[in-house]
Amino acid sequence: ADPKTPQTTMVVPNIMSLPSKSDVMQPVRQVLGMGIADAIGLGGRNVIAEGWAERYVLLNMESQCTKTSRTTLGTMTTILPAGGSGKKILPMAAMAIAEKTKVAVLVDDDKAGRDTVVLLDTTFPGAIHVVRTHEEPHQTNFELEDLFNPIYYIDLVNKSHSDIPGFTAIDPKLLVPQTPICDFIIEQFKNQKLGKFQKLRPALELQRQYDNGNMSDDATLD
Repeated sequence: ADPKTPQTTMVVPNIMSLPSKSDVMQPVRQVLGMGIADAIGLGGRNVIAEGWAERYVLLNMESQCTKTSRTTLGTMTTILPAGGSGKKILPMAAMAIAEKTKVAVLVDDDKAGRDTVVLLDTTFPGAIHVVRTHEEPHQTNFELEDLFNPIYYIDLVNKSHSDIPGFTAIDPKLLVPQTPICDFIIEQFKNQKLGKFQKLRPALELQRQYDNGNMSDDATLD
């Protein structure tokens, strides 16, 4: 309870410690007596993304591209995090179809993403438009984060983990060309014995930099 207003309930999560796929609003819905369906608001145009990290990246890049007069998704587009790929995307896709809204699903170009494409096409034939982050004939294992300039993204990772005990800044020179950036960072985390890499941290660092007036570089925006 809030000490100043005992009749209310405060929910104060440590968002930096949460995986990108975590349902961070669950405590709020629990207090309000709401289910997940009550909390989802579909717009006229929707993009279903895999997780919260993807949502933060898309929203932030939307703001930055708008500010620099680049092509954007549009302010009327709702970005919904599904909490994962595969079957986790089906409920939101089904609701979008039932509400007769425009919807696209964004997935990474890894096995999970390509399996999701097949699952959606099998479950909702012709009803859902799916976009892979990298539209190559063969699976690349690239993710949304690979659309960033790799040096820029590694800098986001370094700055967003500088408060972690034992973390040593990752040297971009260690990245082998054509290696998926998240695979590279996961390997670096293993070498430093830091545990699991959480993509939400650099996504929030991207937002922090934008809020402080630091725009992404042209290579990233283009």
